[in-house]
Amino acid sequence: MILWLCISTPLLAQSDLNYTGKVLQTDSDESIPFAYVTVNGGDWGTITNETGQFNLELPAGRYIINIACLGYEELHQEIEVTNKWETNTFHLKISSLKLPNIDVIAQQKSPVSSTTYISQNAIEHLQTNSVSDLLQLLPGNLHNQQAYLKKPTYASIRDVNTNYSSSLGTTILLDGMQMDNNATMQHFTLSTINIHEQRKHTPPASTGLGLDLRQLSTDNIASIEVIKGIPSVEYGGLTTGAIVITTKAGLSPWRARFKSTGNTRLASLEKGFLVRKKQGAMNINLDYAQNHADLRSPFDAYKRLSSGLSYSDLFFSRAKPLMFNARFRLYRSMDDNRTDPDTMKPEEVWSLEQKGASANIYGNWNISGKYISRIKYQFTAAYDQEQSYSKRYISSEIKALSLSREPGLNTGIFLPSEFIGEEWIDGLPVRYQGQISVNQIKKIASNGQHKLMAGVEYKHSQNKGDGKRYAPYPVDKTFIRPNKFSAIPAIRNLAFYAEESLKLPVKEATVYLTAGARWTNMQADGLFKSQLGWHLEPRLNSAITLLNQQHRHFSYLNLRAGIGQHYKAPPLAFLYPSPTYIDLVSLMHYSNNPEARTVLFTTYILTETPQLNPAANLKKEVGIDFTLYGIHTQLTFYKEVLKNGFATELDYTWLSNKKYDTSGVDAATKPDPEQLPFSTEYNLAARTVMNNKNKLKKTGMEYRIDFGHIRPIYTNILVDGAWKQTLNYYYINEFTPESVLSSQKKTIGLYQNQLNNTLKFSQFSSKLYLVTHVPQLRWVFSGSFQFIWNHKKINEYYYNQPKALQTADATIPFTEEMAQNQDYNLYIKEAKEDVDQYPLLFSTNLRLSKEIGDWFKLSVFVNNFLNYRPLYQNDSHNYIRRNNTSNFGAEIILRL
Repeated sequence: MILWLCISTPLLAQSDLNYTGKVLQTDSDESIPFAYVTVNGGDWGTITNETGQFNLELPAGRYIINIACLGYEELHQEIEVTNKWETNTFHLKISSLKLPNIDVIAQQKSPVSSTTYISQNAIEHLQTNSVSDLLQLLPGNLHNQQAYLKKPTYASIRDVNTNYSSSLGTTILLDGMQMDNNATMQHFTLSTINIHEQRKHTPPASTGLGLDLRQLSTDNIASIEVIKGIPSVEYGGLTTGAIVITTKAGLSPWRARFKSTGNTRLASLEKGFLVRKKQGAMNINLDYAQNHADLRSPFDAYKRLSSGLSYSDLFFSRAKPLMFNARFRLYRSMDDNRTDPDTMKPEEVWSLEQKGASANIYGNWNISGKYISRIKYQFTAAYDQEQSYSKRYISSEIKALSLSREPGLNTGIFLPSEFIGEEWIDGLPVRYQGQISVNQIKKIASNGQHKLMAGVEYKHSQNKGDGKRYAPYPVDKTFIRPNKFSAIPAIRNLAFYAEESLKLPVKEATVYLTAGARWTNMQADGLFKSQLGWHLEPRLNSAITLLNQQHRHFSYLNLRAGIGQHYKAPPLAFLYPSPTYIDLVSLMHYSNNPEARTVLFTTYILTETPQLNPAANLKKEVGIDFTLYGIHTQLTFYKEVLKNGFATELDYTWLSNKKYDTSGVDAATKPDPEQLPFSTEYNLAARTVMNNKNKLKKTGMEYRIDFGHIRPIYTNILVDGAWKQTLNYYYINEFTPESVLSSQKKTIGLYQNQLNNTLKFSQFSSKLYLVTHVPQLRWVFSGSFQFIWNHKKINEYYYNQPKALQTADATIPFTEEMAQNQDYNLYIKEAKEDVDQYPLLFSTNLRLSKEIGDWFKLSVFVNNFLNYRPLYQNDSHNYIRRNNTSNFGAEIILRL
């Protein structure tokens, strides 16, 4: 970097020129206020004033200008900045289906990294319920065939099946605000984390699994970028990728949306209007959604209500424009499951209610100085109030229970044979975030560019909730005691980053190079002290466009490559798990005389947990893009290796217990422990702890082939898909078979941190899109035909022999003679392979959007149109239907 700056210093010394423009409507020549004007992908930018004018300070040369405004089609145009003074005029067309070029599927626009861009037109045509629906547009992601909000959904990028290490490592950015749930503690035990299916009688929660995307409506979204490859160093706290969401801002008419499917109802309302002497814009939006798992039963439902208020303005527009944005968001969601009151059982409830608010201030200041061209800023404050609730009817034999919160010998109680038990988890995650970066942008020669960025970011996340409580007794988690989350330390991450980007013409080619590093203090104790250490994340993206000419059979050729290191700190629930209470029965005396009933427990409180490290992912990718005979092809090959992934395991501990002998005590007499004989016995206790023993490997190839527009039939043809493979490696140190735990002889097998098993998923899929757009009729019809050519699941169990067996008082080396002895076979894990090879599967999904005038739009969809649902017997000899039933729905959009 230093060498480059020395060489290029003469080229950088160019004075900026004033470039003035005016943005008008195509049909009426009316001025368009509050249109966003950016140059070269956002390196320079401003917004138009109340008369549609804008001003930019740019070095002389050629640029690509982009002008975007709510309700209008984006304009991309090449401009030339000279010392000639004039006002340039640009015309925007009102966005509608009567325009000739409408993108209703995802686009791949970056010449450097693999990034998928989803426009507002694509969002509307897909008829989405939440952001999770949009991820089906990624190459290799399967279509969501059933609009369903009842279950939590998580980000899936380059996964065969949803992988929670990947979803936890995907950062969600809403106008620069990171939507993480690092401080969420809505779980009863660690054993309910990192599971593929929510356990019965447990409220749904996303602790340690990534953000639940059902919370995010798509109605107020202008565009989404999904960064699958190597992101810029300004994005941190991720291992998998980033989903960058930009909301709507500017003048727009009233827009109302109503959607209905078999089990979902959705309505939204939004409006954008000008304020402050027509120099600023205010946007409001309101969204409501309701989903039932089964329409025949109203007792299992999910509801979402969200609203937003934003203000955007431009200050100092004539000199150094400062773009200011403030967004306020309120939301509430309720995931509720209860038994039918008409049944013979008492009412049982399992629910999760979440509500919260956030304030986000962001923007940039175009200084156009000698050393600083632009300052970008973003500040966030947010809180989420979460309550998990469980209400159950308990009927069983009489049991004893300890409620002690202190270690040692204590008196317990006898539970009634029947009671209604209630449990709560009251969480209050609070997070603060601040980020400032400065940019130096300079023109190089006639069409080159150099940009240097440096910044600092601080994130603070804490849970100030009341924690876990119950009434009158714990239901079935006797090792849990009430604990306040507010006593748990906060997560504090401090990061510094710097990045240099270069665009350099070399004869007929253009070279792109972006290199940078991010240095993060994870769980910072100050500016330099750290609990989890400083971690360096170098990242590099490069590309060379060898050919980019019109009117040639072979008209475009671009080669790209990238590599980057990424880290994700453990969330709060992993770093500071709740203490585990182990209650050993020391004396049990039950009598028909309530005064004589006595139960004593010896309670242990286990708090020590393994020291966790951040998860680390090294990502690599290479790609080629070319256009031959008008057919544009993109191929991307990638490899990712995630180490120190978070996983749960059982930790075994021997605990001594003083066992009192009550055989000589009369049933009607209360026993006196001081007068009773006793013996000391050892009990083997197991608890769930979090570790870094998971390893995840992803390899694959993504492809996208755009055949272009066939004019006679108004149709675009596109094929995309992927071959991808995911390997999940699991390691064990200790293992005790259940049959051994239940016997008198309790022994642990100790292993040399060996590989236990590998779970492999591989999949090769394609999606064929046929998009027919007839501007004269103002309708778009799209058919997506999905083919899963190969889908395989392999569970490999490796031969594992313990190095030793450990009892309460001895460690016994495991010998070859023991390996041949059938009594020890339980400790030996034999090698085997379970294979599920799924046959070819296809589905057809149809969508139609029709405009009637400029104020009414009707859209309908049918998923799995042919209702093809083959029956498959998997390796476990269970029969499954591989496709969902055919489902359909419709929505109406009104613009006033």
